[in-house]
Amino acid sequence: MPKKNTAFYCSAELISKTDGSPVETGTTTVYVRQDNGSQATSTNSATHKGNGEWEVLLTAAEMNGNVVNAVFVNSSAVNTKLLIETTTNTTADLATTLVDVLADTGTDIPAAIAALNDISAEDVRTEIDSNSTQLALILADTGTDIPALIAALNDLSTSDLTTALGDITTAVETDIPAQITALDSVTPEAVVTAMEESGTKLSLIKIDTTAILEDTATTIPDLFDDIPSLSDFTAGVVTVVSPVTSTGLVELEEGDDYHADESRALNFIQPEGAWPDLTGASIVLRAAKGPARISKAGSVVQATGAGQKVRVELTAADIGNTTGKEWAYKVAATLSNGRTVTLKRGRLDVVADIPAP
Repeated sequence: MPKKNTAFYCSAELISKTDGSPVETGTTTVYVRQDNGSQATSTNSATHKGNGEWEVLLTAAEMNGNVVNAVFVNSSAVNTKLLIETTTNTTADLATTLVDVLADTGTDIPAAIAALNDISAEDVRTEIDSNSTQLALILADTGTDIPALIAALNDLSTSDLTTALGDITTAVETDIPAQITALDSVTPEAVVTAMEESGTKLSLIKIDTTAILEDTATTIPDLFDDIPSLSDFTAGVVTVVSPVTSTGLVELEEGDDYHADESRALNFIQPEGAWPDLTGASIVLRAAKGPARISKAGSVVQATGAGQKVRVELTAADIGNTTGKEWAYKVAATLSNGRTVTLKRGRLDVVADIPAP
């Protein structure tokens, strides 16, 4: 998404009013307006880049709006309108925030660690003495085992220690090497099998990173709050639902019908609700390839808010014999105030039918 108040290159495809072919000559004027302002001619002239694509550099002042409209006008072409949504934060701006995060870890955390290194034994004893009631709670919680264990240690004799050391020696020289040898022979498959048999779920193993960050008493969690969410970068994206590829290419079969009853209608969705209010609007889908044309009226399914949706249903007769690839299509709305808004442009392919023998 382009950044507000920052120069931005934009381009549009112009097609002939008469035969739908790319318009590559003549003078193309770009009219720009911000939000609900008035149109003005762009500072820079549009230039032809090839195959009917015209490009213009909008200045920072022309991009100083939440929504910027640019209309490409050529006397030989059908007018093309672009609706450009801007943002105050881009991926480039994240670098500044990340630098702040790194700077923070280079000051507060090391300083906190250095302060811990400066704590003396006397400081520890003083803190323990001042919180003796907490120690009493710990002892009570252990069921008084700790004092009993300390008393047992005081009663240890030399023979007890000799026996214990003998057991340790046996463990170090015999038991531990045997256990290491056994572990060396364990395969990954055996580990997975054992975990499945014991009902262990890896999904139950987690690290509470939020608690760790808060425990460091730094500003790292607060800095993450300033980073824009993904939805800030996807506003303005139009989703096309069935029958389409993942890239938005519309693919039709000659001889097929495309109705909502079979969940095959062409649905065009604006997830962020960035289209104008479509209440009372009329919808049309137009496709062109050379002199051939497809035109079909659609309907508004959801007029406002997130998930705005329009629908076009096609019959086999609508598609006719217009087979071939790389049709240009657009979906437009005529609003209740009489103004026309282009909602979606893209490519449409019609696959030839296979006739019965």
